[in-house]
Amino acid sequence: MGHTRMFCLVFLAATLSVSPIANALPGAPCASASGAKSQEHAAGAACDPHFTYTPGPHGPAHWGGSCNSNTAKTQSPINISHAVVTPLPPLEFAYQDGGLSMLNDCDHWRILVNIAPGSTLKYGGHTYTLEQFHFHEPAETLVKGGHPLAMEVHLVHKGDDGSGLVVAALIQPGRANELIKTLWSHIPPKGEKYENENIKINADGLLPENKGFYLFPGSLTTPGCDEGVTWIVFKEPIRLSPMQIARYKTQYHGTARRVQPVNDRKIEQTE
Repeated sequence: MGHTRMFCLVFLAATLSVSPIANALPGAPCASASGAKSQEHAAGAACDPHFTYTPGPHGPAHWGGSCNSNTAKTQSPINISHAVVTPLPPLEFAYQDGGLSMLNDCDHWRILVNIAPGSTLKYGGHTYTLEQFHFHEPAETLVKGGHPLAMEVHLVHKGDDGSGLVVAALIQPGRANELIKTLWSHIPPKGEKYENENIKINADGLLPENKGFYLFPGSLTTPGCDEGVTWIVFKEPIRLSPMQIARYKTQYHGTARRVQPVNDRKIEQTE
């Protein structure tokens, strides 16, 4: 076991030194007899955050890309108000069971769960593949000017036309969530990744029973805040237990970007 792990670490170091593309990818993991894999994030367990949520030289006022551009008009998150009731097509979720792959992404202030190909959402004549989901604390999206809810989960999809789509579920305290119970039992140390094909998860556990939603054009909520992203925000929050919310806050808290101007974009909603 010791020789195998040393080989993997040496191989990883050699790979990362060869190509700038390789530097953007997680390193090759080493498997254990149990089927679990644990590895360091490419940036290393020490972590090197590229931005902060608090004022300072790396704070929101200094985020790059479209985050503070005068030409960016559809930034996220927003305060959802004055939504227009529209006969929108239904959301057709087809999420599949898959092995657990979770990164404690301390470079981006989040727990990130990667999803193997196969989980899809059909909407508006396009098929979107779920790539990953991650969390913010407190919630970033506001509804009708209210206080932010406890947390928010973003399910990030890529369309068959290359477009981006984020499905967001607001989170409030309530009963324990079974999927979260599994995830929180396996959070790796900061900067590291945990994988186990024997632990099956399904992102369907993060969807509310009522699939009514708001729809609007937006952006990513972390640097560089790229626009051209379709946002779908469920009207009905999901629940995590107070203990599950508190457990997440031991890892990351205060990770909500401030709401952005709506400008002249149209916000639609189901009945």
